[in-house]
Amino acid sequence: MKALEVLINGKFKCRAPLPKDGNISAILSLSSTGHLPKPPKPWSSRFHVGGLEVVGEVNRFSDFLDRSLRTGEEVVLRIVETDHPTKPLSTKDESESGMIKLRKRSLRRAETALKKRKK
Repeated sequence: MKALEVLINGKFKCRAPLPKDGNISAILSLSSTGHLPKPPKPWSSRFHVGGLEVVGEVNRFSDFLDRSLRTGEEVVLRIVETDHPTKPLSTKDESESGMIKLRKRSLRRAETALKKRKK
């Protein structure tokens, strides 16, 4: 099977398998924290490897790696063929109806926040 292999500073971290019906992604984010009242440092980082598999009417979200990175750290991503994928650290199943409820709740919160800003 195809997988996304991750090495940090030359050390193996995970081999996230590509599901039959879904995706795997690696997201590296750097954020400035200057807008915070008393930031512990002027920036923060997050590196996440996760995936989504569609299983019938259920979306299964899997997390393989989630951590911050420091200055100078090196991340290597490789697409590999493997018979030995890494098991996810966590999985969460969500039905389509559950996702719709979650989106509606999120939109209501955003609407409330916008109304408060306009006042």
